[in-house]
Amino acid sequence: MKGAEVMEITVQIIQTLILFGTALVVWIYTKETKLLRKETKKQTDLMIRPFVILYYDVTCQAIDNISVGKPEVKIKNIGNGAAINVRVEDVGTNMNQTLKCTQKIDVLPPDQERVIQFVDKDEEEIPAEEWNKLFDSYYYENLDEMTEHGGEFIRIDISYFDVNITPYNNAIIISAEGTKVQ
Repeated sequence: MKGAEVMEITVQIIQTLILFGTALVVWIYTKETKLLRKETKKQTDLMIRPFVILYYDVTCQAIDNISVGKPEVKIKNIGNGAAINVRVEDVGTNMNQTLKCTQKIDVLPPDQERVIQFVDKDEEEIPAEEWNKLFDSYYYENLDEMTEHGGEFIRIDISYFDVNITPYNNAIIISAEGTKVQ
């Protein structure tokens, strides 16, 4: 082999190694970019996701130890996106009651709330004092009274969609430990 041929082969090997190295860097960069895009989409989805909760509003005033106003059950969207087709499923409690939600909410914008009504199995409105028994854990002097029915006191399931028609389900569980959202 002549010196020129050796030099030409050496240059070709170096060019091949540079080309291979460049291809490897581009492949790694592409993989990282894909991962970054996926994480950015997750964050964006979380930022525009609705999140619907249900709570018992006991802010009615007491004047001379007499309640003025009725405690209300409210549903609120604490997320950043609109909740569509919000439904509260029929509720079974450990007190052998079945509650039905009478409202269907087509759209619940962010940071908005609605008062919702429940009726019992005979389609009669539930009196405020019964709501106190169901929703207010402070009503009971003895926590054993709440937990004697197996621990879970009341469970309310809420289903809804976001603007991309992605389904979501939340369960609000009220028990001796307090109120939890799952």
